[in-house]
Amino acid sequence: MSRSQLAFLNNAFDILMFY
Repeated sequence: MSRSQLAFLNNAFDILMFY
């Protein structure tokens, strides 16, 4: 996985956990 992909997944996971 590239850095941008990891950052995107981490960001999406943070958003899901926030809600």
